[in-house]
Amino acid sequence: MKTLTRIAVATFFLSNVFLAPSSSAANDVLSIVSSTQYTGSIDGVGDIWRGSIPTKVVYPAGSYSMKLEFPIQAILPYSVVGNRSTGTEVEFEIWSSAGKKIAYDTVYSFDWNPVGPNTLVSMYVYEADSNATHTLIIRTMYELSTNGLLTRYLKTEKTLPIQFSVAKKPDLADLTSANTDGNSQITYVFKNSANASSYEVGIRYLIPGSVNKTTSASYYPFEFLKKVNSSPFTVSYSEIKAYLAPKNVDLSKSAIGIAVRGVNDYMVGDWGAWFYTDTNEIVIADTRAKLAAEAAEIKAKADAKAAEQAALMLTASCNYANSQIVALSAKVESALGKYSANATFASIKSQIPLPLDCSQSAVSGFSLKVDSLKITSNSLDSDVQNELGRLLRIENLSKTPSKVTISCKKGNTIKKVTGTKPVCPTGFKKI
Repeated sequence: MKTLTRIAVATFFLSNVFLAPSSSAANDVLSIVSSTQYTGSIDGVGDIWRGSIPTKVVYPAGSYSMKLEFPIQAILPYSVVGNRSTGTEVEFEIWSSAGKKIAYDTVYSFDWNPVGPNTLVSMYVYEADSNATHTLIIRTMYELSTNGLLTRYLKTEKTLPIQFSVAKKPDLADLTSANTDGNSQITYVFKNSANASSYEVGIRYLIPGSVNKTTSASYYPFEFLKKVNSSPFTVSYSEIKAYLAPKNVDLSKSAIGIAVRGVNDYMVGDWGAWFYTDTNEIVIADTRAKLAAEAAEIKAKADAKAAEQAALMLTASCNYANSQIVALSAKVESALGKYSANATFASIKSQIPLPLDCSQSAVSGFSLKVDSLKITSNSLDSDVQNELGRLLRIENLSKTPSKVTISCKKGNTIKKVTGTKPVCPTGFKKI
């Protein structure tokens, strides 16, 4: 494992890794927990606009003011809603139960987005007003005509409850160490964040032409890479390359930064202290992997060649063994031909193996030893000379010898003993 040096102070940086304070600005947009679909309509005109209107919002504790933002979309053509003389206006007002207007915004006819579907509604809410349920008033005004002083219009109004809750944003999840195996991935360790249930990993890369890799200004903003549940976690070289591929980054000259931020049910924290790594490390690892792959390919070819030669030698040994088996069978036939109907002959013949299948696939599964005229196998466990000697013994035994009777005497006792090779009992003498 190669340890990536962690530097606690920006003025003391080493090698290819740097720990710096998070440069991301605080997210000043409130988290919307739930919304409801609403369509602004007026009798005689029809549907004018629609949007997902927030009904439950979480406010981060310790913030002075935050923006509540959500998009709406025009249903009528832009030429109608965006007409400077007879366009459409939509008012949004949030009122407390005490009768205080705590936030508001108006989409005027000239505010409708002319180049896309979404038009953003944005209003500031203060923390002092953010821990209660308020009333959201929505007014849709469709102008019919105007002379510059007087305007004729149609209006509809809708009220919805909107709940604000105060919650604590996850604390910073600062990276504390990073180690690379030098081949495929980097392992990061971070400080657990209070109030976080999971974490997001962010990645950024060096702005082309930047010289100083240790400052946030030299990098693009962090982008979401993946989710993790705990420390430590890994970022693979393949993940980094996949992220950089569409950006056409020269890996030999760039660098990437990795950071973590906490996430809970209500909001996302800020990016913590981060590390940077030269992407040239990936180039080196790729080169090393390529050389290893080439070496493995060369070895595989050599092993295949050796296996092929071994198979050929085994097949040759098998063929030689078959020649000895055939020769042995012929000698048995010759030596005991006149006893071919004898059961002993059949027994001897059964000990001679059948010729083997010497195809490469057949011989690859067994081991066969051929040494001079000796053949070792499951079917034959003696050499040719021993086998022939056994045949000669069998041939002699196959001739039926005549029986002989002898007389044996011990004192006054005389016994006669009959047999092919009779012997007097103990204490008796042949007479």
